[in-house]
Amino acid sequence: AKVVLNKKNSADFVTFFQLLGVIKSNYISVIHAHSSSVVWATLLKCFVPRLKVVWHDHYGNSEMLSARPSFVLKILAPYWCYVFSVNQKLETWAIEQLGVPQQKVSFLNNFAALTDAALPVPEMERLEFGTSVNFVCIANLRPQKDHANLLEAFKIYRAAGGMGNLHLIGVDPGDAYAQALVGKISTHPNKAQLYYHGAQPNTGPWLKYMQVGILPSLSEGLPVSLLEYGLAGLTVVATAVGQIPEVLQDGKFGFLVPPSDPDALAIAMRNAEVECLETQDLRGFRAHVEARYSEDAALAEIVKRYETCIGGN
Repeated sequence: AKVVLNKKNSADFVTFFQLLGVIKSNYISVIHAHSSSVVWATLLKCFVPRLKVVWHDHYGNSEMLSARPSFVLKILAPYWCYVFSVNQKLETWAIEQLGVPQQKVSFLNNFAALTDAALPVPEMERLEFGTSVNFVCIANLRPQKDHANLLEAFKIYRAAGGMGNLHLIGVDPGDAYAQALVGKISTHPNKAQLYYHGAQPNTGPWLKYMQVGILPSLSEGLPVSLLEYGLAGLTVVATAVGQIPEVLQDGKFGFLVPPSDPDALAIAMRNAEVECLETQDLRGFRAHVEARYSEDAALAEIVKRYETCIGGN
C-alpha cells in the first residue's frame, strides 16, 4: 500500500510519529532511506528495535567528497543493516570515512524507466521546429548541474552555425542561484531557440520530441537522466564526471567533454547535431542501458540485501 505523509521538514515531528504508526501497524521490517532521510530512519529504529535500516546514498557532489560532513553519519552508521551507494567513490567513502564494514556496503546502479512515453505534450505539439535538432537537459536548477556552462556553450554553438533548439527541464527551487539562472535564460541572445519547461513529473512524453540529451554537470553520481536519455534513444553529450564515463564507456556511447568548458561542450553539441542529421545509428546506447541499468537487475539486488538483513546476517 502507498502512504503519502507530506513531510514538511526534518523537524516535522507530527509526521514522524505518523510514520512510526505506519511502521508499527504494518509490521514493517526494513526501512529503505534515501540520502538525509536516514536520520529519521535511524531514529525510528530507536522506537522499533527490530527495524532494519538500509541507507541509499546518492550524494551528488561525489567529486568533492573531502568536504562532505560526516560527523552525524558516523554516529548513525553502526545502526544500519546495509548501505547502497550509487557510485564506487561513495562506496569507498562509506567504508573509509563512516567505518561501514565492507560486506555491508555495495555500489548499486541507478536505473530508469520511462512511462507514458507515447502521450503527446501539447506545449511541444504547438512548436514548429522544422528539421532542427532538439537538445534537452533534464536537471534541477542547482549549481552542481552547471546550467550556466550550458547556456554559454549554446551561445557559442549557435554562433558557429548550429541550428538546434535547447530545452531545459527541472525544478526551480527559487533560491538566488536559480533566480539568476532564470534571468540569464530570459536575456540569452538565442532565447528564441531556448525553452525552460520547469519541473515535469514524467519526462517520458517529453523525450520523444528530443534528439540529443545533455548533462553539463560539475559533479555527478550516476544520473538517472542519463539513463533516461538512453532508454529514449537519444544521442548523448555529457561531462566526464562521476559514473558518466563508465556508463558511456569512455565515449563509445556518447560525447564526453571536460566540465566547465563551454567551448568543448559547444563543439560536442555541433558534432551530435551532425550525427543526428546524418545517421540513425544511436551507437547501441539504448541496448546498453537496458542490459546494464535495468529496473529488474536493480530490484533483484535490493531484494537480496533485504533478505540478508531480515535474516540477521
